[in-house]
Amino acid sequence: MHFRPHVALLSTLSLILGVHGSVAAAQTTVRRPPIFVREIRIDSMLLASGVDSARVRAAVLGVLRDARRLVTDSGGNVPAMDIEAVVPRPAGGGVFEPRGFVRVEVGRNLMEAGEASRLVWEGNIDFREVPTWRELARGTLADILVVVNKYLMPPNGGA
Repeated sequence: MHFRPHVALLSTLSLILGVHGSVAAAQTTVRRPPIFVREIRIDSMLLASGVDSARVRAAVLGVLRDARRLVTDSGGNVPAMDIEAVVPRPAGGGVFEPRGFVRVEVGRNLMEAGEASRLVWEGNIDFREVPTWRELARGTLADILVVVNKYLMPPNGGA
């Protein structure tokens, strides 16, 4: 069976946002290796502003499971996905603006174990500029899923 990762992203976002409707799926082969999710780190400012880390984890696992890229056994040479939603702090302290970014790395576990010399894949996205922390928190899950979906896209840039 073939899968189009952005269709899974749209379906997941539709469920999260409560939008109903169907998305027609075209046929494409996903070539990225299967992974397990090792860590999802959400900045404390985002957690305090309303990001639900359990909901984020469930959505990420759901997208990867639907794409058939999720493995349950973390043994062997299986690369891990690490996700980090970061709010940079100003060097001089003080008040900081509601902004940040999502970084996703796949394969750091293999590098740490000496089994690889570089990451399998990495991607990031800046959060959209918004005036409040609550608005930033509301868009965090969608931004994380956008980067996860980039991993699911074929390496050659095909649809």
